[in-house]
Amino acid sequence: MRTISIFILSFLFLGCHTEEYPYKGGMIYYDPPQNLPKGIPICEYIEDPLEWEASSCVENSNGECCYWKEQSISSSGTKMLDCRHDWCYNKHECEWHHVISKCEGED
Repeated sequence: MRTISIFILSFLFLGCHTEEYPYKGGMIYYDPPQNLPKGIPICEYIEDPLEWEASSCVENSNGECCYWKEQSISSSGTKMLDCRHDWCYNKHECEWHHVISKCEGED
């Protein structure tokens, strides 16, 4: 028990406590901020780029990316196509950007 109390006392004397450095007054000057990044604009309601509901959306640092699925008929009218349309919404620009549209089952 005596060794434990000696051990604790040695820690107290070795500096295991914090010292306070009181502020003595005076003025602190800061340079005015320059070239601050613009805040994210408050976007009005933006309609989805396609009329039907998106199949899936994933959020990212700029907004979100979504894809819509569609079934349509090939240009020859003989095959059913499965199409996917990918769009990404940019919350900084308040608009949708078309990424890609592709269809499987084309003639």
